[in-house]
Amino acid sequence: MKQKNVQKDNVNGTGNLVVEKIVESKKGGIFVLAMVLLFWCALLFALPAMAAEKTCAVSIPVSVKMTGNGSDSQTQKNPAFTVVMEAADGRTDLPMPEQNQIQIGATGSGTFDSILYTTPGDYEYHIRQLSGTDQNITYDATEYDVTVRVTNAENGGLEAEMWAVHPGQSGKQSQITFENKWKTTETPGTIETPAKTSVKTATAVTAKAPKTGDMQNPALYVVVIIVAAGVAISVSLYRKYKKKEEL
Repeated sequence: MKQKNVQKDNVNGTGNLVVEKIVESKKGGIFVLAMVLLFWCALLFALPAMAAEKTCAVSIPVSVKMTGNGSDSQTQKNPAFTVVMEAADGRTDLPMPEQNQIQIGATGSGTFDSILYTTPGDYEYHIRQLSGTDQNITYDATEYDVTVRVTNAENGGLEAEMWAVHPGQSGKQSQITFENKWKTTETPGTIETPAKTSVKTATAVTAKAPKTGDMQNPALYVVVIIVAAGVAISVSLYRKYKKKEEL
């Protein structure tokens, strides 16, 4: 009996030990699982903050102006202008906007897609307007060299400032603006501008009314003179004839 009881106690003790180990292993697994979940949760919350501290985004604005007076048929076409942004000196290592071309209406503004920077430094770009095909418009050929300076911020992140200059000049421009003009397309002879013809102005001639008693027809003077001369000649001849007879 004693031997059976000893065997029973051994079996019970072994069973209890196995159960304890199983329980301990489950507790250990739950603990490990809880730690893994806690780690990932902390990482998910920390990543946005870490990203915000080490990056900065910059958007570059551009505007277009239209001057001059175009005809109604021209302005109704609603011309659009294309502005392009390129890396200076053809560099391929600079951060660029997703779309480096934007289209802007006759008088309006636009913004290039945000550029994300992760490292301090000077980033240089070239912005220009593409020449269009409308023969009635003079396209602005102005170009801009743009610098984006990224520096470390006091809070541990990054901050940026931007300025633009005309190539070869040092004066910083506060705005990037392209000013296009309507050409003067009206030519003489069109409906809008009819051809001008020189008109000679006739000088007015005022005729004076004859005074009372004046002869109105000059030919009458000639007739009177001829008649008077004829009469005088006839009288003279008649007198000569008479003298001859008396002799």
